[in-house]
Amino acid sequence: MQNQNVTSRFYALYPLLKVFVALVVGLLLGQAFPTLSFWLLMMVMALCSTLFLSKYPFLQAFGVLTTFLCLGGFLMSRAIADTQVDLPAHEVSYSAVLTSEPVVHGRVVQTDLLLMDGANGLKVKASILRDTLDNRWKRLQVGMGIKARSLLVVPSNYCNSSFDYARWLRCHGYKAQTFIYFNQWKEAEVDLSSLSSVQRTILLAKRFRHYLLERLQLAGLDGQAYALIAAMVLGEKSQLLPSVQDDYSLAGASHILALSGLHLGIIYTLLSFLMMGWRKQWLSQVVILSFVWGYVVMVGMSPSVMRSAIMLTVCSIATLLQRNSVSINTLSLAGVLLLTTNPMTLYDISFQLSFASVFSILLFSRLFLGTKLMAFLFAHRWLRAVCGLASTSVAAQIGTAPLVIFYFGRFSCYFLLSNFIAIPCATFLLYGTVVLLLLSPVQPVETLLSHILSDVAGFQNAALAHIAALPGSSIGQLHWSVGQVLAVYVVLACLYFLHQFFVRHEIIS
Repeated sequence: MQNQNVTSRFYALYPLLKVFVALVVGLLLGQAFPTLSFWLLMMVMALCSTLFLSKYPFLQAFGVLTTFLCLGGFLMSRAIADTQVDLPAHEVSYSAVLTSEPVVHGRVVQTDLLLMDGANGLKVKASILRDTLDNRWKRLQVGMGIKARSLLVVPSNYCNSSFDYARWLRCHGYKAQTFIYFNQWKEAEVDLSSLSSVQRTILLAKRFRHYLLERLQLAGLDGQAYALIAAMVLGEKSQLLPSVQDDYSLAGASHILALSGLHLGIIYTLLSFLMMGWRKQWLSQVVILSFVWGYVVMVGMSPSVMRSAIMLTVCSIATLLQRNSVSINTLSLAGVLLLTTNPMTLYDISFQLSFASVFSILLFSRLFLGTKLMAFLFAHRWLRAVCGLASTSVAAQIGTAPLVIFYFGRFSCYFLLSNFIAIPCATFLLYGTVVLLLLSPVQPVETLLSHILSDVAGFQNAALAHIAALPGSSIGQLHWSVGQVLAVYVVLACLYFLHQFFVRHEIIS
């Protein structure tokens, strides 16, 4: 034959993609058959077989993939076993530290607790009943120690809800839920010496985020302008009104509110600009990545922002080595690292949307840019940025639309228009907020910047609300099954390989 077929060439170019797929299949099988000893035995057998197949490259490659598949089954089985915690059947007294910003939900305040005492390190989702007499609940803040008494129960779903809340809790490391009455807790000094250095570092970073949130309020930001900036810059979405979040969802701009590659990319670009004059490039990259990972820890280490940080780190190393930095291999490596660290991340919606978005951009944006129309438009400097944003937005939508429809039952029709407004505004708000925090001691500058940022945030909210209110802004009441979502992705894959086949044989110029 003249050449290898398109599919085999695709997988030959991206070996880490095969490893990632094998690991995901193993995780799914481990969920179905969570037998720890079986997967451990199979993994050892597959690894030993691989070591003795050096003379047979194809069989050795198959052995490597089988090893990662068994590794996925082993990791998922172990993760499931870790969720099985023996909780007391009666109320218990304990010391705990708040590890998240308290959020008001009706008559309760919800927060995350890290239990000390005998249940050291146990992560609990707590609902604390608000007292209306002394308002002690207003003193609750991240990093604060309390002594409480309550009943700890295993994570469970809400009644009459299709959302698997129990799985969401398990994916994020929660081992129990609890309800605390207003008279069953009090503020107390809690000894944190039993926590690991990593846990104490994370807690310190969250306290620093709380300080930055207070700085934004003291600078004059308030209302939904503050809520938007807090969500976009520091990942604190509790102050956003449900109506504002609905507007972003209907307009197809919910990704602006979730910390992801867009936000980390802007921060990385800003730090790179500030360190442009450094002679030792490797030292500047170490400093930049240290700030980036510090930011990741501070904002809560969500799967999407972790994926972005891992890719930035790999890209930075590849740039220093003068290698191709951004590729499907880089994305696959990030996925392997995330899933081996926490297998339950596979079921996190932000993880799925983040990877689908970036994978689709890496595949389809190249196809758009390779057309004659795009080549003509890119030749004009003033159209280059517009075309780049449009191709990236459409490519990302191709990858995420089936998942969005599956989870939220909706497709946003004006996502492209929303991105043309939201992304430039978000970029300005991110840069402006960093400058505001750095120059906050200079009162006139702080006042001016806070007014400008408030106006831009207000404009973005109003513009997306207007788009959401347009006729036909979204198609709702869509109910796709898992089979339908998989079928759509299979069709997209077939169309991609068919296009590549035609291009390779010069059917498409």
